[in-house]
Amino acid sequence: MTGNFLHFQPAMDAGVLRWVTLQGRGVGKLKKPVAYFLFVFTVTLFFLYICFPAQAVREYLEEAAGRFAPALSLKIRNVSPALPLGLRLDQALLSYKDEPAIPLFKAGSFVIMPSIRIMTTGRPVVRFECQAYGGKMEGVIAFESFNFKDPFRFWVELAGVQLGEYQLIKKRLGRECSGVVGGSFDFALDGTDLFNSSGKADISVTNGSVEFAEPFLGMTSVDFSHVHAQVVLQKRLLSVSRLDFEGSQIKGAGKGTILIDRDFERSNLDLTLTISPAPGFRQNGKEDIADATGLFLKRLNGDPFAVKIRGTISQPRISFL
Repeated sequence: MTGNFLHFQPAMDAGVLRWVTLQGRGVGKLKKPVAYFLFVFTVTLFFLYICFPAQAVREYLEEAAGRFAPALSLKIRNVSPALPLGLRLDQALLSYKDEPAIPLFKAGSFVIMPSIRIMTTGRPVVRFECQAYGGKMEGVIAFESFNFKDPFRFWVELAGVQLGEYQLIKKRLGRECSGVVGGSFDFALDGTDLFNSSGKADISVTNGSVEFAEPFLGMTSVDFSHVHAQVVLQKRLLSVSRLDFEGSQIKGAGKGTILIDRDFERSNLDLTLTISPAPGFRQNGKEDIADATGLFLKRLNGDPFAVKIRGTISQPRISFL
């Protein structure tokens, strides 16, 4: 038995050695085209980066934005390639042509590149990262077809965005708002008309303040530690399913609807809020609250009360329920 085993072993080793040799030759043959492809790809990217037609691409993007949305104007300071296959836009300004002084959107940098979802969906999908208003935005834009004219959908995540730096709010509302914004948007748009859009958002604002159009409970503004809202948009109707807020003066919750008007300041409000004094109100003794109002809030002993907000965004009407 020992002899047979010794006789068989060399034959087995020779077969294994032959298989390993063949596999090694196959791998060796495969290495050459892979290395050649990587070399060509690297050289192409290098010359594309060095010889990138920045001015031509910038002009094309600005003209394309005008064709896509005739009412808007896009201005970009510089365009450069973003490895591996993307574009970086520096100092991009999007504004209305008839109101260029205050941008609709301003980004310090905007990087856009194809998403791997193109391979799974067969549709154009791009992802982007953006530095704007002191914070960061990133997301995905998905089109229905490669003509880029059909309805599209986008997902956006926000973090650290400074509300006070978005000057269009002050311009539209005529009063100050501040805070740090975070959250997510999921919207579908039909063409370029925002009034044909639908979707949802989950947004939070921390460490901010808002001025009132008219004094409320003796206060001309209110500071808050946080505001959290969940909203659903269907065409022009914005449904607020959840609204929680808390500050040093008051806290509360609410829900309702906002009917969006093309003139945003004239959008109709129908909100119901339940408000109560914040836990530290009686100890803090806010100086900006009239004595009568402070006495009223103290007498509530922390019990909530309801108010109705109607009218428009620019001229809200508040009444007690």
